[in-house]
Amino acid sequence: MAYADMEGKPLALITGASSGIGYELAREFAEHDFDIVVVAEDQERLTTAARALQALETAPQVEVVVADLATSEGVEHLYQAVQNLQRPIDVLAANAGIGVGGDFARETDLRTELRLINLNVTSQVHLVKLIVRDMVQRGSGEILITSSIPASCPDRSKRCTRPARRSCALSARRFAMSCKIPAST
Repeated sequence: MAYADMEGKPLALITGASSGIGYELAREFAEHDFDIVVVAEDQERLTTAARALQALETAPQVEVVVADLATSEGVEHLYQAVQNLQRPIDVLAANAGIGVGGDFARETDLRTELRLINLNVTSQVHLVKLIVRDMVQRGSGEILITSSIPASCPDRSKRCTRPARRSCALSARRFAMSCKIPAST
């Protein structure tokens, strides 16, 4: 999509944007002259991240939406907040997610694992379905869905997670602007 042909700045929606890969994606979009909608459930961390993004040289407009995307209500709340902006989402970076470590049979909690499925799988499908319908109707839009490299690490310690997170954030700088879906799908 040729964003330069648009009036005003394009708008990117980034979930899980209060820290880590989500924050790095939001920063990349902002530095590439996008306005952004940042979403996470921790209001304090999200507000801190939003202030840092607003202070960038490109001076993006940053909309903050606090939502628990592990719930259907949280996804619907986010979608309604986006609709209230009366601006199309040009790019969705569906990044929100969590991990659970430990021996499945003896160490992990079922409620935590079900929350992981709700956030990492169910809410991704729910949000993408809502946003992609609008994109298809408009005939334009891009979606980036992130996945966790650390989830596949045999050692779930920070020795594995920190380098993988940094690697993924650096990779996102190269790929985030070119991940596209055809509007005719």
